[in-house]
Amino acid sequence: MLIARGKSTIDNVLPMLLRPAYCIVVMLSALWLGGCTDTITAQAPPSASTLHRDYERTLTEDERKQAITDLRAETKQKDANAQQTKQDGQQN
Repeated sequence: MLIARGKSTIDNVLPMLLRPAYCIVVMLSALWLGGCTDTITAQAPPSASTLHRDYERTLTEDERKQAITDLRAETKQKDANAQQTKQDGQQN
């Protein structure tokens, strides 16, 4: 009310500026603490032995070609089954 009467002094303006600043500081600290709790509960990074074990599980060139061949054969079989089902549905 004092500002509306024309008595704008630093004593009146300072509390109006501090309240938003206080709110921003509280919100940022809450966000920062939330981020810390997320990193504390996060799963630990994999160890070197786990990474090495995963590397050993990669396929060789021959195994990769065989897997691709198997997948293609399986896809052809599924397509043939779907086509047969579609034809059976049209006949009924």
